[in-house]
Amino acid sequence: MGIDKLCRLVRADCNDMRILREASQDAAYAIYSLKYIPRLDSVMAEVARILKPGGLFVVYDLLKVSLWLA
Repeated sequence: MGIDKLCRLVRADCNDMRILREASQDAAYAIYSLKYIPRLDSVMAEVARILKPGGLFVVYDLLKVSLWLA
């Protein structure tokens, strides 16, 4: 389909993505993953660091709450 010319997948630790340069990515995504990370501040800082100005961060996840709501 030629998608390999349009995008690439990178495997990295979301808390430390030194493999990617600052302001080098057009977009990032997190699908059903952020709920497993105890402290999101380092992840959000890394995403902000690697995204170009105006870049997109797409998240699809469940809400993480301390109490179940009835």
